Amino acid sequence: MFFVFPFSLQLPAELGDYDAQEHGENYISSFKLVPNQSSKLEKTVSEIHQKDMKGLTPADAELAFIKKASTLETYGIDPHPVKDHKGKQLYLGINYNGITTFQGNRRIQSFKW
Repeated sequence: MFFVFPFSLQLPAELGDYDAQEHGENYISSFKLVPNQSSKLEKTVSEIHQKDMKGLTPADAELAFIKKASTLETYGIDPHPVKDHKGKQLYLGINYNGITTFQGNRRIQSFKW
């Protein structure tokens, strides 16, 4: 659930509380939560939205999402695809701290300003 939790916060921020009358069975399919979104992820997020997010205001959901996102290594980094000297795909991220290289979502090296 830890991985899914931040994505679940998008729903109360956009839709408010779950309402069976208003939201159809596949209401999450219209939201692009992650690349290659699966029906399993959609089902899990839907269950969290219906059961665990009741009463959460859109403003509180957005604040919780930002707080969680700001703790991630890649927060505030604009990744640019590059290749290393061996031709391996890397990402060069630039932010207020300096320049960071990533392989996938894993930080490889940081160069502080």
